[in-house]
Amino acid sequence: MAIQHRQASLHEAHETLESLLLNKDALISIERATGLLIATFERKGRVYSCGNGAMCNALCRRAC
Repeated sequence: MAIQHRQASLHEAHETLESLLLNKDALISIERATGLLIATFERKGRVYSCGNGAMCNALCRRAC
């Protein structure tokens, strides 16, 4: 059962990435964001990333 769950998750991730690769507007946005990040790091600036912690929480539960 666990293997089937992991396979389903990987297939879902694959489908999501395939959709992203076909989305030209999303790829342009990613390129712009990449340029901003690079420029910030080259100036020795800081980048803060915020989220709701869901992924971290999920990873911590699996590690326990």
